[in-house]
Amino acid sequence: MKWYMQGARQQNWMRECCPLHDPLAMIVAVDPSVVKTHRCVTRIECEGAYCKGMVVTDLREYPIDGEYVNHCMEVDSKKVLDTLFAAFLLKSIKKKENVFYEEEIK
Repeated sequence: MKWYMQGARQQNWMRECCPLHDPLAMIVAVDPSVVKTHRCVTRIECEGAYCKGMVVTDLREYPIDGEYVNHCMEVDSKKVLDTLFAAFLLKSIKKKENVFYEEEIK
């Protein structure tokens, strides 16, 4: 996790947080209702001087070359985090005043 956080700081200028794309993708594969998507023409820019290697979407009425791809626009973050944390806890999670805690292991 140390290297993941360091990469987020260096590449995306994030200080105390980082995106969790892989865990989100796994949760969406199981429960697609946790996100809202928008379908648009998308391609990878391979020759551009400013965005080489980046994902480019064409939002014009008549887009040029590319494939239609669903892009995640909104996330039910509470539901996603509940699901993610539940996967890592040893015992069941209980909710008490909107704070999650792990039951004592006896």
